[in-house]
Order: sequence, then C-alpha cells, then structure tokens
Amino acid sequence: MNESHSKTAKTRPPMDAALQAHLGAQLRQLFAETANQPIPRRLAALLDRLEAGDAGASAPQDPRSSSSIDVNI
Repeated sequence: MNESHSKTAKTRPPMDAALQAHLGAQLRQLFAETANQPIPRRLAALLDRLEAGDAGASAPQDPRSSSSIDVNI
C-alpha cells in the first residue's frame, strides 16, 4: 500500500451503517444470481473427470514432450 493511500484511508470518515447495509444487500444479490447460474457443459464434464481421477486420460499430449521425435532430413 502506498503512503498517500494509507493517509487517505486513515482520515476518511466511517461509512454510514445504512449505506453499508444497502451495499451488502446489493452485493449478496449480485453474487447469488451468479452462483445460481448453470455450469457450462464442458466445465461440468471436466469436473466429472477430475472427480473420477482420470483427468489426463483423454487430454491431448504436448508434442514437445514426446519421447520419440521423427525428424525428416
């Protein structure tokens, strides 16, 4: 935290309780709407694979990590 920000924060009056309550309610509503949205199918499938313990079973391999390199000269 820079020095000018900490000085400003120390001199700022506390937020009104009614405003805090209003902002809290608005944030809870926003996050509740987001949390209740359905999970995309691809993400759900990935989570299922992770839970099953075979997340890397069908994942494509990075060709750079292959032990056999075919070089045509």
